[in-house]
Amino acid sequence: MKCRKLVSSVMAGAMAGVMVLSMSGCSLLPGSGSKVGRNKLKDFAEEAGAVAYDDTDEFIEVFIEEDAGQNAKKIKKGGVIDLEGKDLKSFLKNSDVHGAFNIDLGYEKTMTAGTAFVRGEYNQNSETWAFIGMSIDFESADDAADYFDDIADKIDEIYDSVPSSNDTDTDDGEENGIAYFIATSTNSANDITISEGVYQNGKSVLIVVALDRQTDEGGETLCDFCEALGIECPAEL
Repeated sequence: MKCRKLVSSVMAGAMAGVMVLSMSGCSLLPGSGSKVGRNKLKDFAEEAGAVAYDDTDEFIEVFIEEDAGQNAKKIKKGGVIDLEGKDLKSFLKNSDVHGAFNIDLGYEKTMTAGTAFVRGEYNQNSETWAFIGMSIDFESADDAADYFDDIADKIDEIYDSVPSSNDTDTDDGEENGIAYFIATSTNSANDITISEGVYQNGKSVLIVVALDRQTDEGGETLCDFCEALGIECPAEL
């Protein structure tokens, strides 16, 4: 995995049939009250010591577009950003952003607010991990459910196409009013694992992805977050 953009390294697999496995400020916006709402992700990020960004361009440069090596310290500390309305839509329309966070732009008109959190560690030839999460509020629970169904179907298709040599598993269901679809795939030869999930409760949809190369830190961070919310962890499949 030669890509030096941390988030791109994560999604290069998750958004392209897990090919990486087979190829070798925070604002005072009101929360939705959802069990997978923005406040849950924001609280987890703050407890982890992440820096709150209010400049979308800076957040995108540090965590998505630029060389991960030159921003290693900032990425390891992590960053969280909270957006609403036009600011959210502008953020998501960045091509690197909507790819990184598994966003389907066909639904942006019904999205009202969102929170993104990225944290990880990049080493070119050794341990690399990342955790990324995005919680999005919609105008209605029906809009959120439609979006959840679409993303879940797309993730399912991706993991159906993973090479049989990978150790791959998926699960879906509903627990405590939270609908979920989770998946994980490991290439033992390269010691790379990608785990991801999408969850929906009320008007909110949560998307999470973890990448691990020669470490379990990303999956452990993902499971810590899932445990805090009482939701199924993809990395435990």
